[in-house]
Amino acid sequence: MKKNILGSFGEHILHKKYLLLVFYVMFYACIGFVLSKKMGAFGCFDDCPNIMAGWFVLKGKVLYEQVFYNHQPLIVYISQLVQYLGKPESIYHLILYHRLSLFLFSFAFGILLILRFRVPAFLFLIFYESTKYYFFGDRFLAEAFIVYPAIYLAGIVWGSLSQQVKHISRVDVIFGTFCAWFIFYMREPYAPLALLLFLFVLIKAESWRIRLFAIGFFLLATFGFLFLFPVSDYFFNVVTVNQQFHLQRPFTIDDVLRSFFYPVVIFLDGKFTTLWLFESFLSAIYIVLIILSLTFRVGYRYLLLLFFSLGFANFRLEQPGLMYYEAFHMLSWYALFLFSLFLLLFMLRNKIKTLFLIFNVVLFCGLAVFLLSTGSYVREKTDPSSLFFEGYNQYYTTGEVVRRLSSPSDTLFLDGWNDLIYWQAQRTSPYMYSWYTSIMPGFMRYKTAREDLLAHNPPDFFYGACKEWPFSRVSQAFLSQYVNISFQGKPTCLYMNSLSAMEVSKAAKERILELGYRLEPGV
Repeated sequence: MKKNILGSFGEHILHKKYLLLVFYVMFYACIGFVLSKKMGAFGCFDDCPNIMAGWFVLKGKVLYEQVFYNHQPLIVYISQLVQYLGKPESIYHLILYHRLSLFLFSFAFGILLILRFRVPAFLFLIFYESTKYYFFGDRFLAEAFIVYPAIYLAGIVWGSLSQQVKHISRVDVIFGTFCAWFIFYMREPYAPLALLLFLFVLIKAESWRIRLFAIGFFLLATFGFLFLFPVSDYFFNVVTVNQQFHLQRPFTIDDVLRSFFYPVVIFLDGKFTTLWLFESFLSAIYIVLIILSLTFRVGYRYLLLLFFSLGFANFRLEQPGLMYYEAFHMLSWYALFLFSLFLLLFMLRNKIKTLFLIFNVVLFCGLAVFLLSTGSYVREKTDPSSLFFEGYNQYYTTGEVVRRLSSPSDTLFLDGWNDLIYWQAQRTSPYMYSWYTSIMPGFMRYKTAREDLLAHNPPDFFYGACKEWPFSRVSQAFLSQYVNISFQGKPTCLYMNSLSAMEVSKAAKERILELGYRLEPGV
């Protein structure tokens, strides 16, 4: 009988699961400390729209019908829960609580992965958690959450094939079903990956009863969304909008080949960065392990499914070596790639023996060189307060000016960007879809609704019509209804309705002077 490559190895003290957990907790605390100092880096990204959609829903708006959102819904409801439970009182706490939700989720899932898959999972977590910052894996992104259930789901499927296990346990089938559902409703590009792995979970289930139970669980959880939002609006937002948007840049045969052969593509096409060097290093070892697996005729079915799984996880491929904003689409592929590398290594350990230890030493040396190299985020000295101020002050000051000049019944419309201002201002939009995001001008129903709003129900505060965002164009007749709120004597993108401005008290005007802002003279 073959030894379980994902099981416990009593002959080595490191392989004892409780020691692994102790090491993992200490490691995760260190990484968490380092990442906490980087919380303000880069300001808002795709995490802020997730947070703002959650805020609108918390305010009673119906997702998709009254809140435009062109992604799957689960991340929005997670944000709603975080804001409901945390009740953040500042933008700092808003971002902190959302980062903590991911931190706790990944920590708990990491423990689960170690208990289930032992050493391969432990090694994966060391490598992934210490490098995910370069892929925005520490931010409140659906891609960052997806990683952990994807690893669990892939682990039970890949493991069953590599070990030639006849059936997957009931617990794995049930929890694997949850993982597939979670991935499916977190972000739409990873639905094919979730369904592929879920199909193999069903195939490997021990009976039709457990298969039907798994399918029923998936469908029941799906039907639960029917009580939260209209299906027709969901399909238009998630399917129609994305379909039309991505037709502008169709997925070609070349893209498909690059997705499936990405470990090779890394050597042929990449931006020269330290991350590209590290990716090339990992890919070289990965390719060697694939060759060794074929040489020793180990796990052909596993290798085939591994090939398709990584390809399905990479339908949003980016150029190798890109970091941060440009790389977050690669997060799920990168995680599965790392995990598969260690599974391959442990699958071959009895075949390559001495090389097994050498590979591990080389991998850790490579990681150490990467993390300690010049320019690494680990070595970079930063002031967390200054970093957060640089990243989020623009949202705070503009939103705070609106809040100080307005009453709770006043309305605010942001014409296409800087959505976090809504949260700081604590003022809602009169726009029928709650906000006007950068993708919406390309669709007539949203563009027409904006024009109707500006023509017939102008907001008390308007943010737009400035050089920073060219598509925010309004007529001079519209702007004539407003006065600009200047900053240090220079005009800004923020306007206040003239009639509302006449009712602003002297005390309110003095409160915005504290921030360097003022209503135009004569108001």
